Amino acid sequence: ICSANLSWEIPVEQWQETIDTNLTGVFFTAKATVPALIEQGTGGSIIITSSVAGLRGLPFLGHYVASKHGVVGLARTMANELGQHAIRVNTLHPHGVATGM
Repeated sequence: ICSANLSWEIPVEQWQETIDTNLTGVFFTAKATVPALIEQGTGGSIIITSSVAGLRGLPFLGHYVASKHGVVGLARTMANELGQHAIRVNTLHPHGVATGM
C-alpha cells in the first residue's frame, strides 16, 4: 500500500498501516512458511517483493520507503540464517508498475 505525504506530515495511522501491511505482513508470511521449508530438508527459495523504494529514498513516500527497506533488511538477514539449509532468499524491486493505485 502507498500514499504520498512529506515524511514529517505522515499521519501516524497511515504510517502504521503501511508498515503493518508491507513489512509485518512479510514477517508473518515467513514465520508461517520457513519452518516447513527447513523441515522438508531439500532447500528452496523465498522471493519477497520489495520495490525500487527498497533500494533508494523517494520523496513523499517516507513510510513506504521505510517499509520496503525493512523488507530488504529482513530478506538479507534471512538469507544469512537460511543459507545453512540451502534456502535462498531474494528480493524483487519493481518500479512504475501500472496498478489501480
